[in-house]
Amino acid sequence: MQTQFGTRFLPRLCSLALAAFLFCAASPAVFAAEADNTHALHSGPSDLSVVTAKLSDGDTVRILEHTSTDWTRIALEDGTTGYCDSALLSIRGEEDSGDGASDVGETLRPVSILSAPDAEAPAVGKLAANVYITLLSAPEDDAYTEVTVNSQTTGYIDSEAVRPVRTITAVVAPRPTLSEEGAKTEAEARETLASLAVYFEDGCYWNTAGVPADAQDAFSITDTPCDHSMDGYVFCNTYSGITETCFPEYGSGSTQCLGYASLLSDLVFGTEAPIRVHYDFDRLRVGDHIRLRSWEHSMVVTEIGTEADGSRYIQVTEVNEDYETCRISWGRTITEDELYGLGDTVQILTRYAED
Repeated sequence: MQTQFGTRFLPRLCSLALAAFLFCAASPAVFAAEADNTHALHSGPSDLSVVTAKLSDGDTVRILEHTSTDWTRIALEDGTTGYCDSALLSIRGEEDSGDGASDVGETLRPVSILSAPDAEAPAVGKLAANVYITLLSAPEDDAYTEVTVNSQTTGYIDSEAVRPVRTITAVVAPRPTLSEEGAKTEAEARETLASLAVYFEDGCYWNTAGVPADAQDAFSITDTPCDHSMDGYVFCNTYSGITETCFPEYGSGSTQCLGYASLLSDLVFGTEAPIRVHYDFDRLRVGDHIRLRSWEHSMVVTEIGTEADGSRYIQVTEVNEDYETCRISWGRTITEDELYGLGDTVQILTRYAED
């Protein structure tokens, strides 16, 4: 619904099946990524620094520090730290152990992992300085802190050799970029939408809940739902694009479903593509933005089909279908009869050239 107002560190598996179904080669105009979907982790914030590891699209990482606009220091699941291009990261929100305490620590110096909280206990491993580990107890409580490394080695380390840290969860997903020009055909629009489905992940939320203020923008995606009944629209994303010229009643900056549909339309067709409005289902095409005026809901068409009995349907991507959480959804099927059975004005906003 459009108004006039503007987690934990776990692998994300909920939408792999959908992403595998939708994904095809990313359009070069939308994504800048290596051909094999891997990216370099550097020892320092420079392309000239040593490459210490590789990141893959879909990896979950912890953000440790935004060192500049272009570079972010991160920790991998195995505790390895380094620097990557900031544009590779889709922030999901702040880590929270549930009790307000951090469950992540950074070693301050090389330290042995002991089998028991005793200086005389046998060592079961050794950690270098600046390694990120999982804390099973609080360093301030005892002389030794129970830790686990890479979910494999568990033991105790000197509490003076570790400090708790607050971290931000992110997923490696190269950020889409806006350009003046984009798709000209339905095939191109379908390809770009399939790529966007990987970034704008089904089941996540198009909002800024838990995202640091200096990292919030229209590309913020989190694991935390909005609660419009309790919080209003404080965490809702906003986006300003050419579509808002069709809805002057909302002012500058569209939120929720309208903002999301406007952003995707610009990502698919380009910010300079003209916009036209019509009301004819026969002229509907992949990538078109459907606006239900009375219901104040927007959707972007991802597929159009015909059933064996001749009835027609669409599949859509949308945000805030429930009018409450800003949840991102891909793949909802709506028949032509269902669409027009809402008793609403079905407005179609297209970016294609005149037929």
